[in-house]
Amino acid sequence: MRIGVNLLPWVPGGQTGVDTYDRNVLRELLELDSGDTFVVFVSREGEGELGLESPCLEEWVCPVRSRSRPLRVLWEQTQLSRWIARTAVRVLLCPHAPAPVCYPVPAVQVVHDVQVCDLPENFPPARRAYLLRGLRIGARRAAHVIASSEFTRQRLIGTLGLPGDRLSVVYLAASAQYYPRGPKEVAAVRARYGLEHPYLLYLSSANKNKQFDRLVRAFDRLRDELTGPEELVINGLPGTGEAELRAALEQARHRRQIRQLGRLPQEDLPALYSGAVALVYPSCYEGFGLPVIEAMACGCPVACSEATCLPEVTGGAALLFDCGSDGAVVEAMRRVLTEPHLREELQARGYERARAFNWAETARQTLEIVKRVGRG
Repeated sequence: MRIGVNLLPWVPGGQTGVDTYDRNVLRELLELDSGDTFVVFVSREGEGELGLESPCLEEWVCPVRSRSRPLRVLWEQTQLSRWIARTAVRVLLCPHAPAPVCYPVPAVQVVHDVQVCDLPENFPPARRAYLLRGLRIGARRAAHVIASSEFTRQRLIGTLGLPGDRLSVVYLAASAQYYPRGPKEVAAVRARYGLEHPYLLYLSSANKNKQFDRLVRAFDRLRDELTGPEELVINGLPGTGEAELRAALEQARHRRQIRQLGRLPQEDLPALYSGAVALVYPSCYEGFGLPVIEAMACGCPVACSEATCLPEVTGGAALLFDCGSDGAVVEAMRRVLTEPHLREELQARGYERARAFNWAETARQTLEIVKRVGRG
């Protein structure tokens, strides 16, 4: 079967969960050796950047740039259907962008979350309107919808009224690079970033739902109570909550013990996870929460919010806390810092939990749905 894959929104070099999903699922789809041909539509920036070679892969470079979002969306909605017809694909997989309003083949839409419905205040008005309209039209017109968690599946039913039999849950996974790293590699990465003391870690974009400001305030309170050298290490990539993060950092009494590293090379992340006392993840909204599973795969204990899909994904292998309470975040950090037996238990349970998720299985389940839709 010839299967189309819409990767027009993909910009090479991204470090988001969606970017991770795109690259891993496509690579594993090709590894399945199913005999199908995958026709991938990419922008000019994406030409030759997939880093994948296979006789089952056809790359069609469209005359549009992903970074020019308004023009890309206009072209995608008005011209992509013609390209789909030219390539003779039987079904279209849309990993995150809404499918075109009109398209000549059935589509499978992947939805990672419905944050635009649940937290509309996190989006500028124009982007909110586009995403909301795209989600409603794309999900309703798609022959089938794949959700990244049962939480997202239930929200699609609740917010859009989609019938349950048109919705499937296919989980994400940690990439193969995430595994416990040895002392020498951990020491080298720590030296590179000047991390001389034990540290708690939080890696994410600084969107409002990630609650970096709450974590900074909670760590500040914790430092008032504890006398050790422990630090908080964050990256806080650009996002909708940058102003709140900056304000929290400016007001922090223990600012010197909060390390903001900025954008990090992907190859350094496993060692940073491996060397951390724990990952502290206070996000109040997730569609899956990839960093939680990545940390677990590296043998890093996890303390995370009990909100949205995180209890489902962590499956009893994380220390859960109320993300709406500074005090609850303080208590979680205190426990992982002062209770070594708890850390050992979380580390062991987390490592086993991470092994339950596998990109090859993600691809297999996705392909099964796509081919069923294509045959239908």
